[in-house]
Amino acid sequence: MSRANTPRPASELFPRELQLSAKQTEVLEAIQSFPLGAKTTDIAKSLGMHVNTVRGHLEELIEKGAVRATTAPAAGRGRPSLIFHVTVPDHTAIADEYIHLIELLAEHIEGENLPEVAQEKAYAIGRAWALNSLHSESGQIPPEEVVARLQNQLRGMGFDPEVKKKAATDEDVDLALNACPFVAEAGVKPSAFVCAVHESFIETACQSQCSQANKMSLTLLPFTPENQCVVRISQEQSIPASKP
Repeated sequence: MSRANTPRPASELFPRELQLSAKQTEVLEAIQSFPLGAKTTDIAKSLGMHVNTVRGHLEELIEKGAVRATTAPAAGRGRPSLIFHVTVPDHTAIADEYIHLIELLAEHIEGENLPEVAQEKAYAIGRAWALNSLHSESGQIPPEEVVARLQNQLRGMGFDPEVKKKAATDEDVDLALNACPFVAEAGVKPSAFVCAVHESFIETACQSQCSQANKMSLTLLPFTPENQCVVRISQEQSIPASKP
């Protein structure tokens, strides 16, 4: 299948990407409350709007690709009614379904291999994931900026990271993760395989951006009593170059 014939990425249908106005969002949410789709009159009644006003918003939503119109089965004479359906995905449903898919894949891999082999696979996946996600030149970034970039990346991925300085030394940093995008239900921990993938991802993302003189070591402390996972980042002692 050529790229031109592939389905539209679901990320393009997120309301933020569609840049909807407040009224467009209101109409979209109203349609979402009708699982089988809604007629213009249904939407207008639920929002207390005039039908013509709703039609105008629907035309804009269709143009943006957020809504699709289908023709209702004919019932007697006259023009068949249009039924409007949202194309915007349910973010919660997407997250839950794909988390469960990841867990099933992890169980499948762990079940087919010895623990050490599964861990090696997890680390390899994490490394490949991190290298594929990096968008900047590596090896030229100061340690403090590496931590800042890592924090920003993890925030965008849904880990809600919080930087905390350790009391022992000003050079060491604890990056506390207050949330996890691999958790579908509160109180349920991800599999060890998923955690190993994530640990390898963080380490690769950090190490690949450090210069040889400013290497950093990472230790993942999962499931602390504070309901956090903690990434402990320590700057390794640089070895001065020998004089010729």
